[in-house]
Amino acid sequence: MEQVLEEIKKIAIEVVNESREPAFYKDYNELLKRSKIFFAQNDLIRKIRGDLFETLQDNFGHGYGHAKKVAIEAGVIFVIEMERAGGNKSEEHYLSIAQSAGLLHDICRKEKDHAKKGAIYSRSYLANILPDKNNIDSIVHSIANHEAFCSSYEPPPSFEALILSGSLYDSDKFRWGPDNFSHMLWAMLEHIDISPAQFMGGYKRGIDSLRKIKKTFRTPTGKKYGPEFIDTGIEIGTILFDRIKNELGIG
Repeated sequence: MEQVLEEIKKIAIEVVNESREPAFYKDYNELLKRSKIFFAQNDLIRKIRGDLFETLQDNFGHGYGHAKKVAIEAGVIFVIEMERAGGNKSEEHYLSIAQSAGLLHDICRKEKDHAKKGAIYSRSYLANILPDKNNIDSIVHSIANHEAFCSSYEPPPSFEALILSGSLYDSDKFRWGPDNFSHMLWAMLEHIDISPAQFMGGYKRGIDSLRKIKKTFRTPTGKKYGPEFIDTGIEIGTILFDRIKNELGIG
C-alpha cells in the first residue's frame, strides 16, 4: 500500500494545486498576515510551541502543521467576531487566546474522547503560564467543544468563551477542505494498515462526511466562508477519485 499511497498522494497534490483558493484568504489577507506574525513572535505562543512541538508532531495526522493553521485562522475569526460583537479588548488579546486554543485543541488527539481529555490537559498546562483564570476557562471550553457531531456540548462560562469556541471550531473545520487532500488524509493513513481496495471502499463515505460538515459552522464568518472550503474539498475529492480509478486502476 505504501507505494500506491505515494502515487495517490502525488496526484492529490496536483489536484489541490489546481483548485481555487477559498475567498476567506483574499478577503482577510491583511488580518491573516498579522495573525501569522503574532504566531511567530508572541512570547506566550512561542512558549506553547516550544513546550509541545514534539507532542504535536506525533499526532495521528493532526500534527504541528494542522495546529498552526487552526491557531492562525482561529485568531482571525475570533478578532472578526469579537469586533463585530463590540468587544473592547485589543487584537493582541484575541489573537493570544485563540492561538493558544488552536495549538492545544488536538493535544490528546490519539486518545478516546480527545476533546475532553485535551481540555483537562490544557487547564493543567495553562495554569502555569496564564495568570488570568477567565482566559483559561475560555480556552478550555473551546477545546472541550471543538468536535463535530458531538452531542455533549457544554455551556460557555462567558460570552467571549462562546465566540472563541465557535472560532476554534470553524477554523478546525476549514481544514476539511483542500487541506484534507493536501496532507491531513495522507498523514492519517500512515498510521493505518489499509489496502487500496479498502481505501477506495471508504472514499465515498468520507465525501459524505464532508457534505454533512457544511451545516455545522458556528460563527457568522464560518457560515459565510466555511461552505466554500468544504465545496472545494468535495470537488478535489471527486476529481481525485476519478483519477485514481483511471490512472491507477483502483476502485
